[in-house]
Amino acid sequence: LIDVSSWMAQRGMEGILHTPVLLEAKLWKVNGHLKVPNGELESGIWHLLEDPWSPSLSVSEEAGKLPLAPDLRTLEPSSQSWLSEERLSKEVGQLLEVRRKGSYEASKHSGSVRSILLQRWIFDGDEAEIISIQIKIPGWIIHFETDKILHGRNGRLYEF
Repeated sequence: LIDVSSWMAQRGMEGILHTPVLLEAKLWKVNGHLKVPNGELESGIWHLLEDPWSPSLSVSEEAGKLPLAPDLRTLEPSSQSWLSEERLSKEVGQLLEVRRKGSYEASKHSGSVRSILLQRWIFDGDEAEIISIQIKIPGWIIHFETDKILHGRNGRLYEF
């Protein structure tokens, strides 16, 4: 998402050397259900991007469009940057929970005012199948006095 030349020009760093790299991340495929307020289950498949550099977990709409990564040096994050199984389960539930329009409710005081009820559709993590694959995010090593990593998705600098 980041054009390194533009990024560096915007910050007055045109002459600084940079080296392309790949940053290790995970793509989680979640096959599960949302519990509908009336007790029924709605099936779904979601793809979540775990980016240990940011650190973040987000729904990915790009899962089917991932190109093959070029043969570049790959940087691994520290082992404690990855989500624990417990934290992953909690964050998946929070990410996939949705609120949807329910029924209309007429006001008791005025017949002309109606409100829309939002109902929670809760992710059922107990029966979900969650698998991951390693993916690569583009990045660059920016050669300052101490090298920094420029993240190719969010444009932030991280310690190397």
